Amino acid sequence: IRDRINVVTSGIDFELQKWGSITGTVVDRSTGLPISSADVFVYDASGDAIKGAGTESDGSFEIGGLPDGTYFVSAGSWYDYVKQLYDGIDCPAEGCDITAGTPIVVSSLATVTGIDFDLIRLGAISGTVQDENSGLPIQGVDITVFDAGGSVVGSDSTDATGAFLVGQLHSGTHFVATTDERYLNELYDGLPCETGCDPTTGTPVAVASATTTTGIDFAIVAKGSITGHVTAETGGAPIRMRVMLYDAQGGFVDSDISNGGEYKIEGIDDGQYFVIAERYSSSYPYLDELYDDIPCWGGPPEGCVVTDGSPVAVTAATVTSGIDFALQKMGSLTGTVIEAVTGLPVEDGRVAIWERSGDGTWSDWDSLDNSGSFEFDELIPGEYAVAVDAERHRDEVWDDKPCEAEYPEGCDLSAATPITILPELDIENVDFTIERLGVIGGIVRSVASG
Repeated sequence: IRDRINVVTSGIDFELQKWGSITGTVVDRSTGLPISSADVFVYDASGDAIKGAGTESDGSFEIGGLPDGTYFVSAGSWYDYVKQLYDGIDCPAEGCDITAGTPIVVSSLATVTGIDFDLIRLGAISGTVQDENSGLPIQGVDITVFDAGGSVVGSDSTDATGAFLVGQLHSGTHFVATTDERYLNELYDGLPCETGCDPTTGTPVAVASATTTTGIDFAIVAKGSITGHVTAETGGAPIRMRVMLYDAQGGFVDSDISNGGEYKIEGIDDGQYFVIAERYSSSYPYLDELYDDIPCWGGPPEGCVVTDGSPVAVTAATVTSGIDFALQKMGSLTGTVIEAVTGLPVEDGRVAIWERSGDGTWSDWDSLDNSGSFEFDELIPGEYAVAVDAERHRDEVWDDKPCEAEYPEGCDLSAATPITILPELDIENVDFTIERLGVIGGIVRSVASG
């Protein structure tokens, strides 16, 4: 075709031939009603999927763009219906050989009609879960359904009435179990099933397509639990702490936060346990404690040996209450730093604190405020030492031990006067009076210009 300027070349026409297509409908086998949004797939002669479409609201579908050849077609709905091969072959749970279906031949690029499907709904299992002792329904229990080979094929969680419904199940033999850390789990019907049990040792539950197998009920026993209160030894105010549970060998098991001063740890297996109230928030500066009334300052393993505590016995279906803590407040230390000659507060500096038994490396420090004041709270009992490190001033170790140079290298840390911190004790007036360092001034001039 030759193109020329300002000339329209006409008659360049095409007569296209439409590719072949396959059409049909998908309905519910029991009701005869159309199924919308069902998945329809076309496969080539080797069984490989090449095209797909969803059904319309009237259950109809059309898949086009097919050259002449032999095809297979399937229809299904992942959530509700058993997959079916044309013509009328229901696929089992493990799937089916696509090429076992009835072949559909597309020739002369024509439309093949009447490729219809009647799908049967998948089966379901329903039941309830209640507490064996109280008879009350249990909400939030996970239910797991296994196939005949022990593979997980479905699950649900019980509602407020303790009811569950696990759908999307193919017909055949199934097994059902509860899964809840708060309870002694069971395999239907009434068999213990802790972690790792073989689900196929349970009572088989038969499932049929388009049918709900009902009455798969459980009555399970709650594991043991521990409850108590955490309060201040002085005044009895509730304290927010982390309450830690350890097993008989000292291994960590679980924990809870004592919001409002109360805690509860559930789902505990039978046995002997140890409990620690451990500091959780700086808003509650209280000392860690191992039950019953054993100091555990700083927490395990440095603060205490977990198994030195009083053991707490836990049994199923029993609440072990009264595991209470009355905690002592951590100590504190405050003071001021002033200049020796003027008596004015020193603002540009900080005060370091360290444990007297250590190597002098500070464990905490506080910047001086505009009144020269400093404060250390949240101190566990022990002997401490403090020193001031201030700009343009001679550093000093308390009490009145001036440093030869900058803290810490220029200080005799061993000369520090120990300060004993005790529970519930607020030490005040740890004060410093330090000297301002001298100043040398002058002028530097150019030899050439003066």
